[in-house]
Amino acid sequence: ATTRPSAEADPNGPSVWLVRGNGLVATAATIDTGSPQDQANSVLDQLQQGPSSRQHNEGLSSAVPANLKLQVQYVVSGVANVEYTTGTDSSPPGSEGVLMAGQIVLTLTSVPGVNAVVFAKDGNRVEVPLPGGALTSEPVTEADYQVLVAP
Repeated sequence: ATTRPSAEADPNGPSVWLVRGNGLVATAATIDTGSPQDQANSVLDQLQQGPSSRQHNEGLSSAVPANLKLQVQYVVSGVANVEYTTGTDSSPPGSEGVLMAGQIVLTLTSVPGVNAVVFAKDGNRVEVPLPGGALTSEPVTEADYQVLVAP
């Protein structure tokens, strides 16, 4: 079977969320069968690869920096625990951090069995920015970042 490269995502299937302007759009993702953790890491890998040349030409980009390494450590009761490492000791940055967090959360919650995401560094929960400027270390959901979805 072949997959057709497209910026159109299956509304019922996993998606990789990319940036268009100041908002986020879903793009098609391909994942293998497996546990929610396996599927979540598969879409995270695709997110970290960034937009394809075609997607870039369509105006899509990513707020996820190339030096950010993400891995779903486990999924328990629908909550994915994402461990991240960067080349620096800093947390995700402010305004770009909101888009980045939105990309990660919307991408992961498109995987069946993942309903929320928590972020950790070195095994400890870290705060992530929410739209509006608040920070939280609590599980975040698709609803938290829905305001970022481009029309």
